[in-house]
Amino acid sequence: MSNKYIIAVTGKQYINGNLDDEDCTEILTVGTYDRKGNTQYILYKEYSEDNPPKETTFLIKIEGNIVTLSRDGFSKYKLILEKGVRHKCEYSTEEGSFILGVFTENIDNKLTDYGGTLSISYSLDIDSSLISKNELNVIIKEAKN
Repeated sequence: MSNKYIIAVTGKQYINGNLDDEDCTEILTVGTYDRKGNTQYILYKEYSEDNPPKETTFLIKIEGNIVTLSRDGFSKYKLILEKGVRHKCEYSTEEGSFILGVFTENIDNKLTDYGGTLSISYSLDIDSSLISKNELNVIIKEAKN
């Protein structure tokens, strides 16, 4: 496996069943994609438009039927996604931390050693009150040197 990959990430957030442009993010970047044993790792950085030197590091770890989404930067989280299971995860911001409930409806992993796709649908709640339903789609292609 080559380490440099083109990574396209699309995230959609539905609040009260509605989606608008502000609830949709698209990122196209270069990052790394690797496999160690049966575990796949996708790592990339995102830079703030308001403050370019501020960077956020994202790690997507796929281990069997569990996907872990980690974010490290001005806000931090580690979401554990497992189909049909609700996990409690901590979300930290500069103002403080809180616990999110994360229920995963579906994980579709079509990643090979050369790239592919990963699609996840999940919901977020606080104290069992639904905040949003979310979709995450990741496309990985080997970067040409």
